[in-house]
Amino acid sequence: MEKKSSKNKKNFKIESRGWEPGDLVKIKSSTWGGRSADRVGVVVQEINTLETGMFPYAIVYDMNQKEMKQFYLYDLELISART
Repeated sequence: MEKKSSKNKKNFKIESRGWEPGDLVKIKSSTWGGRSADRVGVVVQEINTLETGMFPYAIVYDMNQKEMKQFYLYDLELISART
């Protein structure tokens, strides 16, 4: 007996949303000394071109350290999208 599903999983697409300036993000980066407390920041610019290499990154204003830094996108988690 076939299961009937309300969604066809083969056609189910998740649109990936790019980071946009003004997005509020949680910064989850680690260092050699371990992972410091999670911080909050605002995306200033996303760099996602073929010239950047394998891992795209974003320039983020870190509110805790009060400076702009470069973070790989896998280190960021969206808290609130800009409106």
